[in-house]
Formats: sequence, structure tokens, C-alpha cells
Amino acid sequence: MLEKKFYYVIFILLISPMIIFFLKNPLINWLEGDFENIYFIYNTLLTSNSITPDVTDYPGNSSFSINSLYLKIISIFDRTIIINFDEIILSSDPVTNFNIIYRYLKFLQLFYCLISSICFYKILTYLNLESKIALSLSLLLIISNQYLDNIQRYRFDFESLTFYFISTFFLLYASHAKKKNIPICISGFFLCMSLFSKIITMPLFLMIPALIYFRKNKSLNFLIKDIFINKDSIILFFIINFLTIIFSILYSFDLMYFITNNVIYISFYFFYSEYFRSLKNDEKYKYLSFFIVGILLGLIFMFSQALNHQKILAVINPYFFFQHHSAETSFLFKNIFVTLKSMKFDFLQIILLIFSVFLIYLKRDNNLYLNLLLLSIYFLYKIILSSKGGFYLDIFSLIVLLFIVSINSQKLKYNMFIYSFVIFYFFVNSNNILDNKFNLNIDNEVCELKKLNKKDYIELNKDNYFLLYYAPKFSGYSFIQKLC
Repeated sequence: MLEKKFYYVIFILLISPMIIFFLKNPLINWLEGDFENIYFIYNTLLTSNSITPDVTDYPGNSSFSINSLYLKIISIFDRTIIINFDEIILSSDPVTNFNIIYRYLKFLQLFYCLISSICFYKILTYLNLESKIALSLSLLLIISNQYLDNIQRYRFDFESLTFYFISTFFLLYASHAKKKNIPICISGFFLCMSLFSKIITMPLFLMIPALIYFRKNKSLNFLIKDIFINKDSIILFFIINFLTIIFSILYSFDLMYFITNNVIYISFYFFYSEYFRSLKNDEKYKYLSFFIVGILLGLIFMFSQALNHQKILAVINPYFFFQHHSAETSFLFKNIFVTLKSMKFDFLQIILLIFSVFLIYLKRDNNLYLNLLLLSIYFLYKIILSSKGGFYLDIFSLIVLLFIVSINSQKLKYNMFIYSFVIFYFFVNSNNILDNKFNLNIDNEVCELKKLNKKDYIELNKDNYFLLYYAPKFSGYSFIQKLC
């Protein structure tokens, strides 16, 4: 009976994203929906040609590496696809080739959507949430504006989130498995994949280890004592600062690198080591070793496609990416009124936030510090993302709220409210679910470039044109003539 029920749940979680995906994506033109498709396709092709992409907004290397390997395998069976740069430049019809590549990459995106929905459901059940509630919250994620916006775009935000789900699934699976080493290694591998796709997923990785810790230690005094009066933390502190001093001499790091590196690495080491201790106290270091091996395997995989030490250096110093956006983000941190005004809350998040606060109040003597940590992560995301547009970025905030609801809904009789809200929200948001206008719009600046004669084209300031700036190998005048 249990197996039939599980297969029924899996069927729902597979068919729902598939229906939405094909409703939202015509899969006709490589530039449909967002002109930035060029950016991701181009860097995937760079990686396929063993050239490390020079991406500064976020790493992207894990996604580019997986895409690269995926296209190489596809090209073995589909001879119509061209991934070699020289052959692409010389081809008479590069647009057809880009359309094929785009469709294949979107199908990979669909696969991520399917995997993420199943992993999210399993994560919630591992957190002792009732199956029906876990399914309801998974469906709520699938029909949310944030999910819908991600499923119709070709970006790496949802990919990095999927890698997070896979990593967390295997981390929790290890607690149930007899042989824990391989699941822990896989968890480390996908943590690496997630952070090297978009480092913004980093705060999410603290949630589950922190949950396990606070279930056993509910006092803040214990937390402070365990972190700071700990020989592992002291040794790690000196290692981090020694390496940061070396890097600061070579690359002119400022004080914030010391502060952020210590906070991030010590926090991660502490919570993950405590999690592995909870699995089996005397094998904590063995589990940590397998976790680190998984991370190293992720780096080796990316090196096999295209990666360099500068990209690793950037990711292992997360402040680099904050610094890249410092002008807008630091302004938001310093100006509280501007920040509050710029925060955007859609209907779903408002309801979930109110419900979360209500549940936290009811269970205020249980998981209080964990809930405060999760709410801090939630508002940190809201501050960072408030200067950005699009629901696709806000999916990280939504995930935190769904975890807060999940953690605090255990053994409480609010099931009917959750069931009813999911059904209600489905009807409220049905127009957005069915709307595919986004991908029917094709904003093609390439056609405007084609109208220029060669002399005017050569004199253009390439920094002002997306294609010419982000895809320089496609910027030749004769090649542009074939793109439109």
C-alpha cells in the first residue's frame, strides 16, 4: 500500500512540472523570452571548447560544465548539432544550430524541474512532515509565480537550487542509510555544483544542519560555547586567516574578506560537523572527509571541462560576489527605509509569512533560535534581491518560507488550511500558469545590427550591445549577417 501511495505522489510531482513546462515554453527560437539566452548558450559553448568562461556576476561553472558534457554526449547521437566554435562560425545557418542547442538545454532544464520537485518532497518527508502536507507544499512551489518565472526562462537560478535540493536530499538520506559514506560524498559533490552555479544558495545550506543541531541544543549559550570554545574552530580560524593573509598579499584583499571568510567557514564547519556527529559520533571526521572528497570531485569534474584557479579563488571567497554588486547592495543595507520600500512581497509570500509567524508564535518554546535564523536568512535574501527584478530570483526567499512552514507544521492540526490554500492559490494563479506570452516575445537586437554597413558596424562601441559584449566570438560582421 505504501509503495502504491509513493508512486502516486511521484506521478503527480512529475506530471505537474511537465504540463507547466510545455505550456510555458514554445521551444521555437533560441532568443525566445529573454535576449540573455545568448549569454548562457555562449558560455556553455565556451566550456565545450575547453575555454573557461569569464563570468563575474556569479560563477556558473558547474552549470556550464554539465551543459558542456551533456551537449558533447548529445552530439554523438545527433549529428546535426554543432558545438565546435570554428564550425559554428563557418556554418551557413547558425540560427538553426542555436535553436537545436536551446531546445536540448531546455529539456535539461525540464529534467532539473522534475528532479527538484521529487527531492523537495522527499526532504520534507525526511523532516517528519506528513506525506500529504509535503505533497501540498511541493505543489505550492510548482504553481508559485517564482517557479513559473524560472521554468520559462533559461537561467541558472533554478539549476543552482536543484543542486541544493539534491545535496540536501542525500545529506538527509545518509541519516537513514546503513552505508552513509557514498550519500555524504554525493551531497558534497552537489554542494560544490550549487555554489559554483550561483553562490547565492549558500545560506540555504545552513538550514538543515542548523535544524538538526537546534533540535538537540535549544540554548543560545550552548551554541556560542560550542562554536568558540572548540579546538576544531580554533584550528580552522588560524588556517582560514593564514590563507587569507597569503591571498591578500597576492590579490589585495581587504578586511571584509577576513570577516566574511571566518563567519562563513566556521559556521559551515560547525553545523555540518555537528550534523555528522549526530549520525555517529565517533565517525564524524570520516563523514567530513567523504563530504570534502565529494566537493573535490566536483572541482575535478569542472576542471575536466573548463575551470581555472581564479574562478575557484572567487568562489572560496564569497565576499567577491557581494563586492561585485556592492554599489547597489551596500546602499540597501545602509538605508533601511529605502530597503523596506524596495522589498516586494507577492500574495503567496505574504500569506506564507503571516502563517509562518503564527506557527512560530504557537511553538515559540520549540525551535525558537532555528526560526530566528531562518527568518534572518529570509530577510537577508529579500534585502539582497530587492534591487533585482523578476520573480525568478525570489524563489530562494520562497524556499526559506516553505521550510519554516514545514518545520513548524509538524503535529499541528492545520492540514485543512494548507490543503485549502493550495487549491485556492491554484485558481487565483491559473491565468499566470496558462500564460506563455513571455516566451512568445522575441527581442532581437541582432536584426538591428544586421542593418548596419560594415564600416558603421566596425565603429560601434561593442560595450553597448549585449551580443557583442557578452559573446565576442560571435561578433564578426559576416557572422552577424547569418544570425538574423
